[in-house]
Amino acid sequence: MNALQSSVSVDDDMEFKLPNLPVCLDAHPFNYAFAVGCVDGSVRLLHLESDNQNRTISQRWRKRYKAAVRGCKFAVDGNSLYVVSKNLALCQQDLQTGSKMRCIQIAHNHAPYSLYPIDQHLIATGDENGICKIWDWRLDRKPAVAEFRECIDFVSDFVCDVAKTTLLFTSGDATLTAVDLRTMKPICQSEEMHTELLSLVIAMQGYRCLFGMVPYLLIMQNCVSGKRVLCSSGNGYLEVFNWDQWGTIVERVDTGHQDSVEDLCLLDDRLLASASLDGSVRITHLCPNRFITVLAAHDSGVVALASTHDRRILASCGHDHKILFNDFDPEAFKLLKKRDPEQRERRITDKSQLQRKQFFRHMICKED
Repeated sequence: MNALQSSVSVDDDMEFKLPNLPVCLDAHPFNYAFAVGCVDGSVRLLHLESDNQNRTISQRWRKRYKAAVRGCKFAVDGNSLYVVSKNLALCQQDLQTGSKMRCIQIAHNHAPYSLYPIDQHLIATGDENGICKIWDWRLDRKPAVAEFRECIDFVSDFVCDVAKTTLLFTSGDATLTAVDLRTMKPICQSEEMHTELLSLVIAMQGYRCLFGMVPYLLIMQNCVSGKRVLCSSGNGYLEVFNWDQWGTIVERVDTGHQDSVEDLCLLDDRLLASASLDGSVRITHLCPNRFITVLAAHDSGVVALASTHDRRILASCGHDHKILFNDFDPEAFKLLKKRDPEQRERRITDKSQLQRKQFFRHMICKED
């Protein structure tokens, strides 16, 4: 696959319009490519390209499944794309052509809900009935090497530690489950939270301010084990767990969202982006926990986030059938101190304020 430019920037309002409702979004691990899956069964590969001052979004290919796409994730090596769809299938697609390389027609007995490539060979999937499966893609026959039935509702999201020894997944039954990947046995399942858990990230791993300096994968391989696990919930709060203490939370973080937080994306070691059905993408600083700004605003609910390999561009997709691309610079989102009231006044605090700023920017014209 041809590599794109090493750096691409976007306009504040750069967007890609979709004809159908998007469900999932993922960013390529090495270049400025994005994959998006929709309810009509379509999967698209998009590229951000920059030529001097001209910035464009191009669609490289579009493929169609027989049922709604539930999840799409790039392979760890970046050479293929994994997709799960409502018709029970788990497939691998070639990035050059979009053609299917391999397809397991019946991966689950119930519709798959989530997908996560653990490494170059292992893949985790979860379905609507709470069953999690781990697949070894090297095996031609019986590639499902483990199955977990701890959850009683849909498996919403996965994440794995740097050492690839612990797999975590959240569920609609409001629990977090930890699995030992060395023994393929469950470690612990948390007590039920206040509401369903929808997404999760591992934060505070010790790589702050390193994004963009060296390849992201090298950072992850050399940083220490995760310290905090943050899970988004249906009531707008983040449930926070200490690493290796999966039984119960240590704190709850208020994101300021007025609806459920559908997705999380870690932008820096302590900077977290959250997407909500209230239509906004908010940036929160962790430890201390403080709201920073509203980065993007959709006309309706936001369902998925994805950031580029260098964490410089954050993409979001929502019920308005749009993918918005926003520049992100960690230095521009430092924690604002109380002794700088003027700077605090300039930050964007809600979705409507951001929309007003975008509206009036388009009305400004240059004199001849």
